[in-house]
Amino acid sequence: MMVSGRLPRWDTWFPDGALDDLLPDPGQRSQVLHRSPELPWKVVAEVLPTPGRAWHNARRSYLQLSAANQATAEQAEERGYRVRRMEADYLALVTQPAMVSDLLLSALRT
Repeated sequence: MMVSGRLPRWDTWFPDGALDDLLPDPGQRSQVLHRSPELPWKVVAEVLPTPGRAWHNARRSYLQLSAANQATAEQAEERGYRVRRMEADYLALVTQPAMVSDLLLSALRT
């Protein structure tokens, strides 16, 4: 539920214990949750920039970290983004940082 234009911390969107499989290490899970802010709705409202924006012609990349983002990855490809895919989850930035870094560098090199 959005309050005053802000989304609640993302971990509250799921049932208790749902993050245990994604972040099995209790210390790591605690650290990630402690650093998770509430975000303004406008941060997540626009998934992909629309054509015509000032930076629309800039080099763009999209990293798809889970199957749940397949449709967004396809939209990104249609808009000319370099799309890189990795079978992981939303927390791959935390749980698999080296693989995400390699994927990002791969997109930037092309």
